[in-house]
Amino acid sequence: THAHTAHTPGSIGRGILPPASRTTTPSHTNNTRVPILTKAEYYCSPSIEAMKGMSAEQLTQISDFKVYRHGHGSIEWPGVTNVSGLNLDQIVEIENGTVRVYGDEPH
Repeated sequence: THAHTAHTPGSIGRGILPPASRTTTPSHTNNTRVPILTKAEYYCSPSIEAMKGMSAEQLTQISDFKVYRHGHGSIEWPGVTNVSGLNLDQIVEIENGTVRVYGDEPH
């Protein structure tokens, strides 16, 4: 697991998302590649709704991706990030005083 320092509401942390699958899918079936984020109080930028309209290729090239939890804080991945197929509900946890990102163990 990757531990990150805590961030107060409105601040932005920096972290590394685990590698997403490199499998490409045709753009008309990209909804299966849109990240999952359903936890209460969590949202992201770009929004899940906005990403539903993106092609599979666009989902592999999200600029300055951010995940927020209302009243707790946020974390940002600066630069270009591949969010294709990620289950953010399982990967990102933002609590008072703690931001955790769980990823694949190094190989």
